[in-house]
Amino acid sequence: MTAGKNLSATCDVEPCPEENLKSTNAPLQIWMARFWPLLLLAPIGCLYLNAFFFPHTPIYQGDTASIWLLDATKMFQGQVIYRDFFEFSLPGTQVIYLLLFKWFGVRAWIPNATWVVLGIGLAWTCVVIS
Repeated sequence: MTAGKNLSATCDVEPCPEENLKSTNAPLQIWMARFWPLLLLAPIGCLYLNAFFFPHTPIYQGDTASIWLLDATKMFQGQVIYRDFFEFSLPGTQVIYLLLFKWFGVRAWIPNATWVVLGIGLAWTCVVIS
């Protein structure tokens, strides 16, 4: 071993596996570039049709959203969580619904629209990560 000698210039080494991966990802990247509108419209259509009767009538989901909506309605009327009424969970969902109530008023479509927006965000997060 000699100090200062450039070993990479004298060695014949096969290409790194990373270079091979770049060439195999090209078809996937081309497909994603061509069909990105489909990747946006598919989750929107699926989630929207699951949450609303066409064109805009909300479907009651029968889940726990009514609990958070009731708490958000109490907060909208001026009550303070943990002082005027007790809630066992952290107030994140109630605060989000409260903000939406302040922007749009108390409406039945708010939990379904929130669910659609959250689903689209998660779908796009998965696409971007992959």
